[in-house]
Amino acid sequence: MKWSEVIDAANPANVPRQVDYREHTFMPLEPITDSQRSYLVMLLRQAAMDPAQLFGEGFESIEGLSSWAASWAIGELQVLRQVHDAREQRVKRLMGAWLRERMEQLPVRRCATCGEDRPHRVVSAVLICETCKEVTE
Repeated sequence: MKWSEVIDAANPANVPRQVDYREHTFMPLEPITDSQRSYLVMLLRQAAMDPAQLFGEGFESIEGLSSWAASWAIGELQVLRQVHDAREQRVKRLMGAWLRERMEQLPVRRCATCGEDRPHRVVSAVLICETCKEVTE
């Protein structure tokens, strides 16, 4: 029986059964390396993901994984992190654009505390500096 026909702790259900490259055909039979284990644990912690959910049926422990399963999981988690980082950057860009638009609509006055021209918010007929939050006369 070939390894690709068996779901076990080394190669749980969600791990692809097809090895991408000929030189990696040994990986499903080799145990996880120390560097793979530590990197995988770090990525799982950052993603706040349960390894049993990632690997599926047959998963017992990270130490019991094959080198192939670890390599696959690391790739999946890196893609997940890239997607998360891209979303975070998009949110930051939107927030920056919103703040710039908001600041452009505020009156600019010389702030006595800052000593520079700054946007001010009008609150109850009083100008409040957006930078230092002090009242400008």
